[in-house]
Amino acid sequence: MKSKNPFIIAVASVLALSSAPMFAATFTWDGGGGDGNISTAANWNPDGAPSATGNSLVFAGTTNLSVNNDSITSLGSNAINFAAGAGSFNIGGNAITVGAAANDNFVTKVSTNDQTISANINLAGGGRDRTIIMTGGGTLTLSGNVNFANDWMFPTSAAGTIVLSGSNSGDGKGGVLNAGTNTSRAMMRNNVSGTSLILGSDTALGNSGSGDIGAGTANLRGLVANQNLTIGTQGGNRNLSGSTFIINTANVTFNGTDQLTIGNLINQGGNRDFVVSSSGQVTVGSGISLSHDQTGRNLYVNLSGTGGMVVDGKLYDTFHSGGVTTGQSTFRKAGTGTMTLNGDSAGYNGLITVEGGTLKIGHANALGATGSTSGTTLTGNATLDLNGNTSGESLTFNNTGNQLVNSSVSSAGLSADATLNANLTVNATGDITVTRLIGTSVRIITKTGTGTLTTNGTSHNNLSNWDIQQGTVVLANTSGLGADRGVALNGGTLRLSGANSNLINDSESFVINSGSFDLNGKAEAVASIGGNGGNITNSAVGPAHLYVGGGTGGSSSATYGGVIGDGAGTMQVTKEGTGTQTLSGLNTYSGATTISNGTLALAATGSIDNTSGVSLGINGTFDISAKSGGYAVANLTGSGTVIGALTVSTELAIGNSPGAVDFDDLTLGASSVYTYELFGGGVSADLANISGNLSLDTGASLDLVQLGSYTVGNKFTLFAYQTGNLTGTFNGLNDGATFADAGGNWQINYFDNSAGLNGGTGTSFVTITAVPEPGAALLGGLGLLALFRRRRG
Repeated sequence: MKSKNPFIIAVASVLALSSAPMFAATFTWDGGGGDGNISTAANWNPDGAPSATGNSLVFAGTTNLSVNNDSITSLGSNAINFAAGAGSFNIGGNAITVGAAANDNFVTKVSTNDQTISANINLAGGGRDRTIIMTGGGTLTLSGNVNFANDWMFPTSAAGTIVLSGSNSGDGKGGVLNAGTNTSRAMMRNNVSGTSLILGSDTALGNSGSGDIGAGTANLRGLVANQNLTIGTQGGNRNLSGSTFIINTANVTFNGTDQLTIGNLINQGGNRDFVVSSSGQVTVGSGISLSHDQTGRNLYVNLSGTGGMVVDGKLYDTFHSGGVTTGQSTFRKAGTGTMTLNGDSAGYNGLITVEGGTLKIGHANALGATGSTSGTTLTGNATLDLNGNTSGESLTFNNTGNQLVNSSVSSAGLSADATLNANLTVNATGDITVTRLIGTSVRIITKTGTGTLTTNGTSHNNLSNWDIQQGTVVLANTSGLGADRGVALNGGTLRLSGANSNLINDSESFVINSGSFDLNGKAEAVASIGGNGGNITNSAVGPAHLYVGGGTGGSSSATYGGVIGDGAGTMQVTKEGTGTQTLSGLNTYSGATTISNGTLALAATGSIDNTSGVSLGINGTFDISAKSGGYAVANLTGSGTVIGALTVSTELAIGNSPGAVDFDDLTLGASSVYTYELFGGGVSADLANISGNLSLDTGASLDLVQLGSYTVGNKFTLFAYQTGNLTGTFNGLNDGATFADAGGNWQINYFDNSAGLNGGTGTSFVTITAVPEPGAALLGGLGLLALFRRRRG
């Protein structure tokens, strides 16, 4: 006869006396019968097989660890126990019903070794707690089919890992949530912190729930976390789309590396956490309820690992069919992982905060209804990915690390205002259209990505500086400023559009280092243009007009090294304001250059197209002094100042009927004409003051335009210069020659030592004097009030 262990007998006796009903017995396995059958009497200590029903079993020792249930149909309280020091058992064979009429212990695991129950298990029912106590830690695997009937498994007292991998069924314990007309049952309630639940089959949590939370018809099934619970998967991706996770007075962590799909996630407690800590992904198919009753609560989803979460269903303020009546719920997303909200959450009235990682939307109402004032706020380094959708939710960006993204090739947008409490990066693969970006103080909007960002609001993008690095930004505001502060173009394109004619704040800096500024047929003013590259162009068929130096920023000075050119249509440039705008690039635009105020300067490497005429205002200066060999323009008109050596190749038309220009060095080219306007009887006539050299190339001609009456003897200064600094004469007009032009007769003097009626600054003067018509006396004024023009030569 086999030897019996007195310690095991003592343990069995204690269990029998303290826990079991009076009619039940406790049987302790020692495996001494030579096989693994429960019906073998010698496998028990003392010898004698347990009856079919109502007993408690203790598995001890390390002999015959593969147990075959060939006789037990049901067990009572303290149903299955694994004693200290027990080896790793696997209990298989026939199905076992566990539990009595009261709450009782399903499994007590004192052994530190892993244990497996592969036999099918039926919970007895009655709405009871069937406890699992993992005193020895380790893993308990229920690989057989578990029928949860009307009970739930109730891990308590000591934590370990529980694996559910069978084809499980049953509805679990009722009365878990009764919220208006919505209800939920549960197959498991974790009541000890540190428990890990491994879901090894798609039916690990039994029968699926049914109904719809929003419609008030929900009748759900799942699990409840009363204490901190960690969930994982086994055997690949798991789809438990009919199961609900209810977070009560604890937090839930998913640490799996595969994908887990569940039906609903419900916050039953206060401010609770759901954590995805590894590389796996959780998909919530039916939706997330921020509260279980009519009080607003917070749910915190922390995607702390490399995994993520996809919510295909809606966000609900509450599981209660009557809605929230007190407070406002808040949905918080944190961690570096990506969460995708695909549901139509138009009925959600709570707040959303994104504190890290990426929140990606798959529906226009994923954040709430269009026009909702509840709002979504981004902090930390959080990113909002519009993913091809246009959201009407009001947005607030609170941190410089925030990004607005469209990862889809489809267009996306914001139809409500976005408030910038910090700088913002907009990274668009697909296009994004926004209504308005409002800075609470001066902010920088950085545009990256190859897509197009369009602003089309009816008022200012307040306090917004633009840093455009990639893609295209289109300012299409129908009124107000698209760029309320400065612009830095460091790549990509800035294009003007829309009905408004003033899209850029002309009091702020405008810098182009690379990329393209496309006026697109618009007339636009900027304070100044700085930067060392890129181009300014016009993609529209009609002309565009760039004004530089307007507004209160007109006194600023800058140098631009890029290219101003035509596109599909021509470009013209007007310099305004008192500051100096220097061009150091090879500019190719063919429209006019107007310097109405301040200075337009060409650097040593700078140029404008020779076909572009230059027009000077009274306070305008054209500075070409950096051009060592001088500079040539086709036409020069207006009144102002030219610094440096200038050659006019086509027409010099000084004045504003009439006016004066001060030159350093002036050359009139061989094909040029000096169109000279004069008024008789006074000092009004064009005047060129030359402080350096004056050269009249062979072929240069003079054309007089008489705009009033004059009398014989009236003398006018064409050029005032320094004695000895004149070379050449006009075509066909030698010194002292007389000629007829502008309805009268004139004599030219290239070396006059006194100025005409219109004065001049110099020591010598080129003058013309009205003389009588040969052979006739002129009586009184010639009184020529009409315009007469004839070009000599």
